[in-house]
Amino acid sequence: MFRIRHAVLFTLRAVAKASRVEFLALDLSSEGTVDRQGAVTRFTEIVLRPRLTIGPGTDRDRVLAVLQKSERGCLVSASLTAPVRLEHELVTSGQ
Repeated sequence: MFRIRHAVLFTLRAVAKASRVEFLALDLSSEGTVDRQGAVTRFTEIVLRPRLTIGPGTDRDRVLAVLQKSERGCLVSASLTAPVRLEHELVTSGQ
């Protein structure tokens, strides 16, 4: 799970920088569901929960677009057989 989180964080930061979207803080938690299929135990689902803190006046739609682009553009999560889902939370600083 560590490597998946790291890859998504790297992709998210890169997409945000290229899109000129800034955030004040980023935290990412993850959860995976494991199941035994035949003689093999593997992940059947991975849920990543990025929590971004943005400044007042930050365009939330642009931040959401960055999240969506990051989800589609992460090479590691796109290479997995288990589905990877992002459940984001946007927090505005000072609220």
